[in-house]
Amino acid sequence: MFVVYITTTGALVSTTSALGLVVNPLPANLSVKQVPDPAIGFVWNQALLDFVQGPTSRVVSKSAFINRFTITELKEMFGYMHGATYTAAEQKNLAAVMRYLDFNDEIDLDNTNIQTGIGFLVTKAILTPVRAAQVLA
Repeated sequence: MFVVYITTTGALVSTTSALGLVVNPLPANLSVKQVPDPAIGFVWNQALLDFVQGPTSRVVSKSAFINRFTITELKEMFGYMHGATYTAAEQKNLAAVMRYLDFNDEIDLDNTNIQTGIGFLVTKAILTPVRAAQVLA
């Protein structure tokens, strides 16, 4: 594969399978380079002037997300609203986290609401900071 890119920035302009399809001569601000055909999911990297693996998805199914928790953690999370040692506001916060999970089939681990919810579980010692990092990894 041949790529045409802007010489100064590396921004991709076009691709073609044959060098004969590239205009000759190229305009002064463009360059051409031969690179291997990229695999599915690869994206153009302006600095490297090549295709690289694109960002991996940090979206998991709700079931896969729930399975990241231990049974003890799940018991605390699901039984949390019934504990007498928590304030009404704390009970509402966890209920909001659990309802948020109810309404989503997939969980985006980079979503602010998910990260805030996991952070809340840490503040209430349902999760340790290490476990929170593992859940969000």
